[in-house]
Amino acid sequence: MPSEKPVVLILEDEALIAFDIEAALNDGGFNAVVLASCAEGETFLAAARPDAAVLDVSLKDGECSALAKTLVARGVPFIVHTGSDPRGQG
Repeated sequence: MPSEKPVVLILEDEALIAFDIEAALNDGGFNAVVLASCAEGETFLAAARPDAAVLDVSLKDGECSALAKTLVARGVPFIVHTGSDPRGQG
């Protein structure tokens, strides 16, 4: 019996960016789960443990730092990306 695909949580509120990341991960043999808010991410993490995650720094309902802390506590590797200027200039 083949093993299940690793699950990668994608937290991204820009639809086109989320679609691109999802397609790349699915093509790479992963099962991508796309969510667009911190609240959705918290609900997902209450019920599941992804194998990895891709986090947008700033989602429509806030920053994802609490979700990142949950992933760290569970030993789930993740990357963080953003289109925001960390200096507050755009």
